[in-house]
Amino acid sequence: MSTESQLLGACPECGAAIPPGAVLVEYERDDGPVVYAECPECVEPVHPS
Repeated sequence: MSTESQLLGACPECGAAIPPGAVLVEYERDDGPVVYAECPECVEPVHPS
């Protein structure tokens, strides 16, 4: 499995790749899962895209 497929997505602020270990909060909504993670570059909580 490639590292890229394991990423949560990219930071909407700086575009940095967000690894799975950066998850802060994860929950389910009626329209799907929601994940917030700490950006390794900005060091801020973000919703990866």
